[in-house]
Amino acid sequence: MRKIKFRGLSAVNGQYVYGNYLTVGGTEYIYEETHPFFTEGDLHEIKSGSAAEFLDNDCNGREVYEMDKLRHPLTGIRSRAHIKRVAAIQYNELEN
Repeated sequence: MRKIKFRGLSAVNGQYVYGNYLTVGGTEYIYEETHPFFTEGDLHEIKSGSAAEFLDNDCNGREVYEMDKLRHPLTGIRSRAHIKRVAAIQYNELEN
């Protein structure tokens, strides 16, 4: 079973935070699920539109999230990762 997690850019320091995604009143958050009930310390406000879902690991074991820039290992074509609901990563060619 695929692990469902997200990352987003912190509204405080611009660093990526990882965990579960939550929106409250139009504000987006990532919260770390360290125990069944999270506290405010586990809740990180993120920049609007920066949330991305984890897709899979690449051939080098690195985590790939939605909209990550990728380069096809054989053709060298640059693309962005997108969720394709058939449990695969879809590559779309980018313009230079």
